[in-house]
Order: sequence, then structure tokens, then C-alpha cells
Amino acid sequence: MKIGEFLKKYGPEILLSLLAAVGGGFITYYSAIRVEERKLYFEERKSSYETFFAATVKRWDAEDNQSQANQMKKDGNAANAEKTEAKAKELFAESTSLYGQSHFKIGVFGDAKVIQAIAIYRRDHFGKGECRTSRQQMLDDVAVYQNMRRAMGANGEVSDDDLAILLFDCRLPK
Repeated sequence: MKIGEFLKKYGPEILLSLLAAVGGGFITYYSAIRVEERKLYFEERKSSYETFFAATVKRWDAEDNQSQANQMKKDGNAANAEKTEAKAKELFAESTSLYGQSHFKIGVFGDAKVIQAIAIYRRDHFGKGECRTSRQQMLDDVAVYQNMRRAMGANGEVSDDDLAILLFDCRLPK
């Protein structure tokens, strides 16, 4: 069989097979990329929650150390009270730093319901006041993080005020 006859007879099948192989390769490649992106996104979210948990444990340890120091003072043990109080301050500073780190990661990668829950908790239990900068500047700041959330494909919509409380520890000015 000559090449011309061969191509006339089998050409469409060969072309279709080549297109399927190339198309399948592209689909597999882009699917693998998407799966890897979601995996990395999940790891960032998990990391932010783990940092939040570590901050909470350090805060509890700081409060326990402070309570012990107060009791030591009452019992007349000033030397040990001073050391324990210093440890409490150190743990409190560490927890504050970890909370800050986790809040920014949660703000970008976290589920909307998690952000809302943290914002409600902080608003209800710490009476967060208004941010000290202008409303427009705060909205501009929050917009950066809202856009990061959208770019990362974060789950759910978060109000600007909830995000401001999470990220900047204050409510948007009126």
C-alpha cells in the first residue's frame, strides 16, 4: 500500500488519535497543577490554624503563670513570683506574636465561617474599638486582603468589618 492510500484510509484515525493523546496530556497536566494548588492552599490553611492553636496554648500558659505569680506574692514568695511573672510576660508576648501571624494567614486562607467566629469572639469579649486611621484607608487595606482571598480561592465571603477585626484588631470607622 502506498503512503497516499494509507493516509487516505487511516489518516482521520491517526489524526484523531494524535489529538486525543495531546489533549489528554494537557488535561492531565492542568489537572495535576490544580490538585497541587489546592494541596498547597490546604497546607497553608492548616498551618495558620496550627499557629492559632499554639498561640492559644501559650496564652493559657501565660495566664497560668501569672496566676501562680500572684499566689506566690500573696504567700510572701517574692523572688519566685518575680521569675514566674517574667515567664508569664514572655509567654504573653510569644502568644501575641503567634496570634498576629495566624490572623493574617487565616485572613487570606481561612474559611469565612472561621473568620466570622474569630471576629465575633474578639468583638464580644474584647470590645474592639474603631481603627485609628480613616475609614477609606482601612477599606483600602482590607481590600488588599479581600483580593488575596479571591485570588487564593478562599471559601466564602467575609465582611470588611470582620476582616478588619481579624487583621488589625479594630472595627472599621463609621
